[in-house]
Order: sequence, then C-alpha cells, then structure tokens
Amino acid sequence: MRFDNKYIPAAMKTALTTPGVDLTPVGGRPASPEMYGYLRGAIAQIRWATLGALLIITLLFPTSGTVTIPAWVLVALFAAYNLLIGLMRNRPSALRPFAIVAMLDLVVGGLLYLLAADFGGPLFILFFFAVDSAAVTLTLRGTLLYTAAVAVVAVIYDLIILHWQPGVAANGG
Repeated sequence: MRFDNKYIPAAMKTALTTPGVDLTPVGGRPASPEMYGYLRGAIAQIRWATLGALLIITLLFPTSGTVTIPAWVLVALFAAYNLLIGLMRNRPSALRPFAIVAMLDLVVGGLLYLLAADFGGPLFILFFFAVDSAAVTLTLRGTLLYTAAVAVVAVIYDLIILHWQPGVAANGG
C-alpha cells in the first residue's frame, strides 16, 4: 500500500502497512498520541460538517414543536455544546476519552430532540450523529450496545413526544 497524502500521520501509515498490527482502540482511545490527534481532528471535521448541514436544513424548513423553540436554535445549542467539547478536548481533562463524549452526545442530543418535540423531525439526526461518533471510537461490542441504547432512548422519546402532541391522544393514537 502506498500513501502519498501528507495529512495521514506517519504512525498511521506504518500501522496500515505493517501486517499484524492491531488498530483497535483500547478504552475508547487510539494506541498512540499521534493517532489520537488524527482521529480527534477527523471526528471534529465530521461533527462540524454534519452540524452545518443540519443548521441549513432547519433554517430552510423551520419547525417548532409543542415547546415552541425553533429547531435552528436547538441546533445552535448543540453546536455550542460541540464547541465546548472541542475546547475541553484540548486540555488534559476527563473528556479526553472518546467514550465519554459518545455518552454525552446521547444525553445532550436526546434532550434537544425531546425539547424540539417534533416527531421524526430534523433533530432526529442527532441520534445518528451520536451513533456515528461512537462507532468510530468504540469496539464492535460497545458500538452494538450503544446503538441498542440509542434505539431504546429514541423510542421512549418518540412515545413521549407522541403523547405531548395535541390531538393525537384525542384521535385514538
């Protein structure tokens, strides 16, 4: 395998071309600091690109649920959370492991989806966002368990939102 891309770290080039090298994250972190920095940067780019697309969607197709908070405001809140996570990652802190950020993504994204109270609305993307972030950093078993937890949370939140929507209960569900 030949790597001409100058943005791929040397440790990753070596690891990808060396047979028998295990690239599985241990404890939700890559094995070397150089790979950790590369993975952190790649995830940050994906997160910001997804948030930018979600913001455009919510601005073009404005919705607000029963709480009357516009969806774009909730996306902006998630962007502020994302910025805070990025700033905290640059400091030696408890947010350095990726698994902790994946759990926080589920909590924050789920609460914002619940506040949007828009059944299957654009903020449902935050659940996929959380699963994608976790899948990049967790083991296969951890990713499957995390995905199951996200599915349970999404179903519970959708049932709560369905109950909140006016007229749904009166029409028999």
